[in-house]
Amino acid sequence: MYRFLLGLILVILLSSCATIKMSYNRDRILNKYSEGFQIYLDSSLIDLENYYLDSDNIKSIVRDKKKDAIYIDRDSMIEFLDFKEFFNESEKERLVIINGVPLDPEIGKNMKVSPKALIEVTVLKNDTINSVFTCRTNKDILLFRIKQ
Repeated sequence: MYRFLLGLILVILLSSCATIKMSYNRDRILNKYSEGFQIYLDSSLIDLENYYLDSDNIKSIVRDKKKDAIYIDRDSMIEFLDFKEFFNESEKERLVIINGVPLDPEIGKNMKVSPKALIEVTVLKNDTINSVFTCRTNKDILLFRIKQ
């Protein structure tokens, strides 16, 4: 009888830890859970590498071990800035840099950023670039600083 109760308590304890609340740290989630886990933002499956979220707008993050999924819920449904327009054909020589890392145009076309996550946007025009760099071929440079 005692073995049965002990076994029952053990099963309840182990099965109740299937979901764990987490704090939002984009880099940690990408490094630890990008492989093998599906990530949902407000019930929609996303690729977190293409999203920059505002950490102040995150209501909850839950990791479900049984389903190998992470669920991110936001407080308000703010529309994302779509980076597709920065990579159209007429601007193919434009260089876009996010937090000091140049963005590949193929990846940049799928990038989405929460407007509240933007800290600073700087545009360096071709004239300014040519006065500093002598062998620069890009038309202009867009610098984005984004909250992590």
